[in-house]
Amino acid sequence: MKTKYSITLILIFLLSINLVNAQFPGKRSKADFTAIDSVTYKVGDIITFGQPMKGDKYAAITSFKRKTFLDNVSDVTGTLAGENIKSTEFNLSPKELRNKQDARIKFFKILKSKDGIVTQYAIVPYTTEIYLAIPINIALSLGELNSKNPNYISSVEIETKEQDTYVKSFSPNFEIKLLSVIGNKNNQTVEIELLLKHKIVHQKVCFNYGKNDAKLYDFEGNEYLAKGVEVGAINKTSGFGNFACNKIPTNVPVKGKIIFKQVLSDKSKMSFSTIKVGFKADDGGSYEYGTIELTNLNVDWK
Repeated sequence: MKTKYSITLILIFLLSINLVNAQFPGKRSKADFTAIDSVTYKVGDIITFGQPMKGDKYAAITSFKRKTFLDNVSDVTGTLAGENIKSTEFNLSPKELRNKQDARIKFFKILKSKDGIVTQYAIVPYTTEIYLAIPINIALSLGELNSKNPNYISSVEIETKEQDTYVKSFSPNFEIKLLSVIGNKNNQTVEIELLLKHKIVHQKVCFNYGKNDAKLYDFEGNEYLAKGVEVGAINKTSGFGNFACNKIPTNVPVKGKIIFKQVLSDKSKMSFSTIKVGFKADDGGSYEYGTIELTNLNVDWK
């Protein structure tokens, strides 16, 4: 199921909400709420959190001190006396929040932006003093709140998948095609498999995997190093020399692979990868060097 919310519109809306946080008008509710993922959320439900939109900080989820957020609730009208509301800095690490297994909805808040847009928030205790305010539909769209519907696709996933993968060859004489990006959950590795082909004289091609020669980056800025490479049937993961070399005949496609280590399976897409390649005529001559560059890589975890 695709959402109708674009990421740009969502961020514009969040900005408008932030501008009226000083008033924060709204009404407390314990009624069930059916969200854009077709799941009905209820008081008492446990929810889990996804990747933060901003890398190291959540865009949609905010936190509040309990004494200001709850003590100002009117028992008579069910409205929030917003003039005393002050949001706290949301300084929880994404890892802490994503590992939280007891995030339970205590009640809902129905809030209205200055433009009249109504938003349903789930209020979740984090500590005895800190509560989380989660705009359900927005957090689902951004992928910051995990859906219980396995068929739901967030706006982030949609827009990310629509971005094209870009492959830059290490030499204008070589054609390179990306075959696959496979993640191994048990080994915590990501294997990038390529197909190489050229029309010049037979070539000797070397993939390098030293710490300065091959790197992989995710969208949160983390960097991963390689543990091995393959060129055709020749592979290298240890021993002297961090490279593997093999002959690639004229007009004969040959597979190449590079394996990156210590990658967690929650990384569904990688932003960028570089691989240093040496090449020369197979029967002699000096090596030339270039770099393969790959962007927007979708990882298929198995």
